[in-house]
Amino acid sequence: MAAFALENRFDIRPGDRVLDAGCGAYPFPFATHLVDAKPADNSERFGLPIPKSIRPLYHCSVEDMPFGDAEFDFVYCAHVLEHVSDPGRACRELMRIARRGYIECPRSWTEYVFSSERHRWLVDLEDNVLIFREKRREEYGDPLGIQYSIFTWLQDRKFRLHWSSPHIRALRNVEFYWEKSFRFFVLPADGRNNRGAFPRFYNSSQTRPRPRAAEDLKHFLTSELRRALRDSEAVALQSLNGNRRR
Repeated sequence: MAAFALENRFDIRPGDRVLDAGCGAYPFPFATHLVDAKPADNSERFGLPIPKSIRPLYHCSVEDMPFGDAEFDFVYCAHVLEHVSDPGRACRELMRIARRGYIECPRSWTEYVFSSERHRWLVDLEDNVLIFREKRREEYGDPLGIQYSIFTWLQDRKFRLHWSSPHIRALRNVEFYWEKSFRFFVLPADGRNNRGAFPRFYNSSQTRPRPRAAEDLKHFLTSELRRALRDSEAVALQSLNGNRRR
């Protein structure tokens, strides 16, 4: 019952069966069952092990889980889908095994800032649709030249508080709650469409086709980062004006 003293923003009730799909070193506090694809490999969680727990831990991929249909009341899946081989299959599995759930991934612009070699997909949420775009070869590494700058900035307390505030978290992460089902679109790097539950390509600022020429990439990434920073400033200003009215 101790977990229910924590913030319960998903309205999880005592007795609910809750799965953390890809638990890592910090399992979801309300989870009754855990899944991890590499429970003995701590290299992708900063060397931290999965904590020992009385909760059952299943060694399997999110793309293929050994559970029955609607076996769980809620599934929590945070910072997992950007790693998988087939995000479409993983999304179908999440909808199959649970009645509702929560998905969190870094947004595409955040990926350019951190440039993780272990992340295969750029993720965005548009028109209530999850968009997965496979990274091209030139998008790995450190295309903007700021890969480690953010860690220096995080040493500053004011920036750290700003970076961790709810409105900035929502800008740098996809934070997606769903019930019964959700729509998604997968765009592999080779151009093949895996539309899944989404009938068309939603063409907007974040999901428009990326430049193929390497010489155009820097300009594209710079414009995307500037757009994201403008969005951040707008949200911060709106929050400040709201606090002044109170």
